[in-house]
Amino acid sequence: MKQTLFIFFFLNISHLGFSQNNNKLKIIDNYLKKVIKSYEIPGLAVGVIQNDSIIFQKYYGKENLDSDGKVNPNSLFRVYSTTKLKTNIAVFQLIESGKLSLDDKIAKYITQLPKDWEEVRIENLLSHSSGIPDFARYDSIPADTSANQVLQWLSKEKMEFLTGNQYSYNQTNYMLLAMIIEKISGERFEEYILKNQFSDAKNKVVFSSNSLEKIPNRIQKYVFNDSLKQFQKLLHIGGLRSHAANGLAISLPDFLQWSLYLTKNHFLKPNTKKMMWTPFNYANKQDLFAHGWEITKTGKVTSYGFSIL
Repeated sequence: MKQTLFIFFFLNISHLGFSQNNNKLKIIDNYLKKVIKSYEIPGLAVGVIQNDSIIFQKYYGKENLDSDGKVNPNSLFRVYSTTKLKTNIAVFQLIESGKLSLDDKIAKYITQLPKDWEEVRIENLLSHSSGIPDFARYDSIPADTSANQVLQWLSKEKMEFLTGNQYSYNQTNYMLLAMIIEKISGERFEEYILKNQFSDAKNKVVFSSNSLEKIPNRIQKYVFNDSLKQFQKLLHIGGLRSHAANGLAISLPDFLQWSLYLTKNHFLKPNTKKMMWTPFNYANKQDLFAHGWEITKTGKVTSYGFSIL
């Protein structure tokens, strides 16, 4: 599968050992041009952060295949499941302020849950170890179904596995986290995220899991149809229930600023980040995942992030 538009964020490249800054930037630019040509990518926005500073920021190609508009600093990219990282930050901000705990059972904040769900805790939602049915696997649930209606629907289904036993990627977990954030804060999930993480964003930051919604400057996502040998627009509609999992659209400058704020402890204290990035203790002793963050090791460098398009 090909996708027309990507955003790459290299949060730590210090181990690459470039000798001169200009040579470094040229190497990055040449590499990206080769990638664009090899994968036939019509549009790309790339930022590189090294040692807490933005050292590279560049835009390539077109915003969409229907016009000649160029990708630029105002272009809004849907970051899909990287949205979950913003939800993670919100959860740990509430933990840091003493309003929430990883050990809290979700039944403390959401009423009328099925009996099998009552032992699920906040840490199980973040680590995808809840065992709760994933609404994304049920095509029969309409996109405009409210979160409470989704819960009623899923309550008729069996648990997928024993809570805490294993990792299983699940969109329902993040719908529940959004509901809990709203319950504690008294604000809409989207408003809470924008106020606490993007209050000084240079460009508009928006939430919408509707691929058909017309939003100024938002980049169109395409998928490549191998049979037809052509790109086709993604037409998926996720609804409000999906905002905490995949709804964010943001410009590259604002994403880079968010990354720097996270690195420099603007959002969370160092000990809180350490807690967030601590691996969850799965009962099967096989899976490796932190509290909402994937753990990746490259040589001696350990990275934390997440993105499933």
